[in-house]
Order: sequence, then C-alpha cells, then structure tokens
Amino acid sequence: MSLSFGAPEAFFNGGTSNPKVREADSIYRAAVQSGISVFAAAGDAGATNGLSAPNGLFPASDPNVTAVGGTDLFLNSSGTYKGETVWNDANPTLCPFGCRYGALGATGGAPSPIFAAPSYQQGFSGNPARTTADVGYNASVYTGILVFVGFFPDPGLDGFYFIGGTSEGAPQWAAITALADQAAGRALGFLNPALYGIAANSTAYSADFHDVTVGDNGFFGPGFAAGNGYDLPTGIGTPNVANLIQSLAS
Repeated sequence: MSLSFGAPEAFFNGGTSNPKVREADSIYRAAVQSGISVFAAAGDAGATNGLSAPNGLFPASDPNVTAVGGTDLFLNSSGTYKGETVWNDANPTLCPFGCRYGALGATGGAPSPIFAAPSYQQGFSGNPARTTADVGYNASVYTGILVFVGFFPDPGLDGFYFIGGTSEGAPQWAAITALADQAAGRALGFLNPALYGIAANSTAYSADFHDVTVGDNGFFGPGFAAGNGYDLPTGIGTPNVANLIQSLAS
C-alpha cells in the first residue's frame, strides 16, 4: 500500500485520541495484521511541514507505516551510483543544477508529537517519540524521474513530466517490496522491524543501504541534519536494491 498524501501532525488536535487519527491508525494496524506493507511520503516542505516548528507528517508518522524521506540522487556518466544528499532546495550549496527554477521543496522528517517511539526504533533515534523518516529515496524535482501523466482535461497536455517529491519515493519502495515478496515467495508484510534489524548489523547495513550523511531538512525554518547511521531526513538510508531484496527474501 503506497500513500502519497499527508497532513502535518500539528493539525490533529487530541493526538492519538483524535477520531481521524484513530480511524486511520486502525486501518494501518489491520494492514500489518494482514501481512500488508504500507509506505507513506514523509513530506515535501521540510521538518516543519510549512509551520513554525518541526512536526511529522501523518500518516507517515504512524508506527505501522514505513515513512519515506527524500534525497538528491547522483549518477556518474556510466549511469552507476555516485552518491546522495538530503533533498533540500533551500540549501544553495546542495540544490542541484543551481536551483534553476527556485527552491521547490525539501524532505520531511521530524519527531512525532502524537506517537511514542516504537520498539523497532529503540536505540536508533535517541528520541522518546516516533521519528520519521524510516528510509530514504530519490525525491528532488531536480533529480526527478519521468512519469507519464494522462489525466488532464485537455489530452494535448498528456505526456511525460519530471516528477519529484517523497510521493515519488513511497511507490518506488512499494515496488521494491513487491519484488522482494516475489523473491521470497510470500508477502513480507510490515517491513520496519526487518529494515531496522538490517541497520543494526553493520555488515548487512553497508551491503543493503546507502547511508546519506550530507545535508539537512531545514526548509526556511528549523530542521535536522543528516549523519552517520539513522537520521530524521533520510532514516536509515536509501536501498541498494539488489542486495536488499536478497536480504529481505531470505
């Protein structure tokens, strides 16, 4: 299940007692119990989601969901992986290609004011709250992907467009999981415990993930810096897909 939508947690009065939060959380709990993997975009407006203080984006912040943060992905001339930085167009030293069209966004990622840290995050974030993101993926518009858009009222506008945002990363993580399900011959279900388990093993982690250590998600406001291992903008990192599929399948 891939979710390319969300709202700042600051909008949900009452925290976990808010009826909309309770209703959605019950759906994601049911998904976990049914062996369904759920991925959600961590947000495209930095750590604050356009508000004055950092807060998570819901439903990415739900502990039963894998929150996908965003990066700038770079390849060398032969098309092989070169490196990544935190997606944050507000940082002129990191915004790709000179930010020709301005600061278009930055990855979300922040402590949740609603949910406590789940067991799988213990020892990673050092925060008593649930923190997002869990993982990262290419999300910058400047390093975006071509997507065919075919829903315009004027068919003459249909065609390929460069698309970015963490809403790009969530469905691609879902696709990776579908490949891992196929390799395993079964539904792997909720992945966060397995993903954080890989991150806790230094050998497996270095083989299965790219650790994004450069940048921050302070988008014209406060944010959080990337660093070694887990960090809020990109979680435990971005996937080395071929290796990760093998690890998850086994």
